[in-house]
Amino acid sequence: MLLQYSTALLTTTFLAAGLGAALAQAPVKPASPTAAAPTTTTPALVVEPRDVVAAIYKSAVATVRKKGESPIEDPAIRAKYFSKSFDVALTAAETRAAHDGKPPFDFDPISAAQDAELQKVTIKTGVLEPGKASVSASFLNHGQSTVVSYDFVKEDGAWKVDDIKGTTEKEAWSVRKILRNPAREPKALPGMKDASKAPDADVKVTPPKRPDEKALQTH
Repeated sequence: MLLQYSTALLTTTFLAAGLGAALAQAPVKPASPTAAAPTTTTPALVVEPRDVVAAIYKSAVATVRKKGESPIEDPAIRAKYFSKSFDVALTAAETRAAHDGKPPFDFDPISAAQDAELQKVTIKTGVLEPGKASVSASFLNHGQSTVVSYDFVKEDGAWKVDDIKGTTEKEAWSVRKILRNPAREPKALPGMKDASKAPDADVKVTPPKRPDEKALQTH
């Protein structure tokens, strides 16, 4: 029984050895490469210049109604939509204003007014070329038709506002030019208060004459 077991064990061992040799001599077929699953890349959404201006005025309407502020004062808006150099110029002007106590602008360039009342805003693309573009926003402000233009540059593959311009009472203005020379700020704007009607205006008032003074003058 022990011999039979040993013989069977040896037979099994030889068979295993023979199978191993056969496998060693057999050509190895390379595994077929697994086909890679096709990858789909969603193209990045291209934000056109007109979309940027539309977003700015959407913010303008909201902030004017809530806080009376302008998007040009919002660091988040500037970081997202303005060119780096334009944002730097505005930030420098605000820093000087904090030191001097005088704001960079006496009006809001977004609404081209001191007191914004935006109605019927229409966005229109003017120039759209590789690397530069211009978009205009037309609207009613205090019943007066107003147009503000936005110059764009391509920066890091995205369209960014590089200047804001307008014409008020035949007087052209540009935010960049005003930042370089505040004297170039427009003088007449929608919503601008008439200094002659201001409560603190320097107006000479002649007191009425008393009845007895008039009687004295007639004699």
